[in-house]
Parts: sequence; structure tokens; C-alpha cells
Amino acid sequence: MPACLDVLSWRLSTPKEMLAFLGDGKDKGDKRKRHLLTVRTHLRPVDVYTYLKARFGEPNGIQTFLRKDDSDNLIHWDFFLWVGSEVVYLSGASREVMIMVTEALSDEQWKQLIEAIKRDFRRVAKEKSAVLRSFEKYVLFQNK
Repeated sequence: MPACLDVLSWRLSTPKEMLAFLGDGKDKGDKRKRHLLTVRTHLRPVDVYTYLKARFGEPNGIQTFLRKDDSDNLIHWDFFLWVGSEVVYLSGASREVMIMVTEALSDEQWKQLIEAIKRDFRRVAKEKSAVLRSFEKYVLFQNK
């Protein structure tokens, strides 16, 4: 079973680990392949963000450091996580969640990963709700 499916074992990356993986400019970093999935229907960005923030605190991904503090960002949040010696990277845009792992996953294993994340929502439900309640409230007028 791929390590990334064990969502309970996920942990926040340290800055040193992130630099070693991404490279520090002198070297190209970790050469492992990255496997990506963009999820638009089974995971909502707000649910994944509140879940990750409840578990790990503030986002720690490289996009978080590069973003402006407004809604005009392509990537609104990202978390750089480890499970064992494997990387799990999650980022959120307005309508989709992108998941990157360093393990090759079959279609069925991607489905299992999404289901595992959704199952773990219940375990941190109180903390997740507290994060959601802390958000600034606003009214959105859509111009179709």
C-alpha cells in the first residue's frame, strides 16, 4: 500500500526538508517523479483547507510565501507534507484541489486517497468547524 494513503501519518514538512526536496539553486533537488491529480468534484477547496489548517496550522507551501494577501491568486493555499520518505503536496485554487505525491498511484488508489481524506474530516470535525467559523464573512454577487 502506498504510504500517502495513510493520512493519519502525514506530517508538516520542515523548511530544511522542503529546500532539500525542491533544490536550493545549486542543486536540482529530489529527482523523484511527481504524480498529480486535480480534483474538482469530490473535494471542495474550503473543506480541504479547513481540514489541513485544523491539523497542521498555517499553510507552509512555497506558493503561500509567493502569494499576495488578496483573492487575486492562482493558488490560494498550499501545504507541503511528508509521510515516511514520501511527499504529499496539496494546493487549493478557487474551484479545485491539486494533489501531488511522489508515489505512483493507480486510479483506484487515487480514489482511496480522496476517500481517506474525506473520512479523516470526521476525526477533526470540531477543529475544522472552528477554523471555518473564524473566516471573514462576505457576500458574493456573481455576474454571469
